[in-house]
Amino acid sequence: MLIQGNLLTPMSQVTNIYANLVNAVMAIPRDILSLPIEKLANMFSKGTPSNRKYSIGAYMHGVRMFGQGVKEAAVQVVTGQDIDPNPTEWKIERGFAPIMSLLSAMSFSGPVSKWAKSRGFEVETPISSKQRAKLFVQGTFGVPAEAMFRLLSLGDTPFRRYMEGITVYNEAKSRNLKGQQLSNFLKFPPEEVFEVAQREGRKLTFQEKTITSNLVEGMINSVERVWGPKWKGTLSFMIRTQMPYVRTPANILAETLQYMFFPFSMASAARQYSAGDVRGGSQSIAKGMVGLMLLDFAENLVSEGLMSGDLEYEEDESKKNLSYDQ
Repeated sequence: MLIQGNLLTPMSQVTNIYANLVNAVMAIPRDILSLPIEKLANMFSKGTPSNRKYSIGAYMHGVRMFGQGVKEAAVQVVTGQDIDPNPTEWKIERGFAPIMSLLSAMSFSGPVSKWAKSRGFEVETPISSKQRAKLFVQGTFGVPAEAMFRLLSLGDTPFRRYMEGITVYNEAKSRNLKGQQLSNFLKFPPEEVFEVAQREGRKLTFQEKTITSNLVEGMINSVERVWGPKWKGTLSFMIRTQMPYVRTPANILAETLQYMFFPFSMASAARQYSAGDVRGGSQSIAKGMVGLMLLDFAENLVSEGLMSGDLEYEEDESKKNLSYDQ
């Protein structure tokens, strides 16, 4: 966890926000294109026909939930406390409490307050040298890791709440709820609807467990199970240092392929349809269609000279400036 946290930088935070923002924007044309495909697929499926409708109000509600997510993330940044019962990949074991750890490491009789004990410290009196060393590491190397982990909430929580709001609102409109009934449904959605909304929120921020991420994580776990006992955890440690993040990169790769390679999106759709996930399959086809339109749009811009690739590196400053001017 120290490695995961210390690998993050301010640029990582910017990239995280940018990636989630792009995915949130792409969800709009995806939903618009997927609705007719979903209705057509429901005609040939044995499941319950979908009553989903186009709704601008859903996106307005999503924006309001985004603002609520910003407030929630701000509290997480300041306090380090997370009320989300479904932690994301980078929050499962986080919580170095660096200040309290450092104070405890320098004390003679263990944690200096009841609050420290509530954070999970199991410290002997007096503190053992092993525990003191662990607390000292958490109080020093854990400072930038804890800070970066907390700041990641600003890039994830608002976007998850945004998609959760859209999902819940769409479900309410599909049930033709209005007035006070609609308001109550948005505030207190049924458990099954809330679970679907949470899943969609995790998908948007690349945190959901998917076939791709499960496959990669399963391969890593298999290696650890086979060789881990023999090497007493050394191999497991080496694997995690080389691949500190698994689920998020795997999901980003799978999502990118759906937009840039239409056969891949069709294969994903076929798998989802066979599993009874009509909405997911329709969204996969829509992603492939959006990708094809973006590709055609980019090719037109290039052919008209309105867009170009990266400039070749030039050591000569005057040539480089001339290239950028052109």
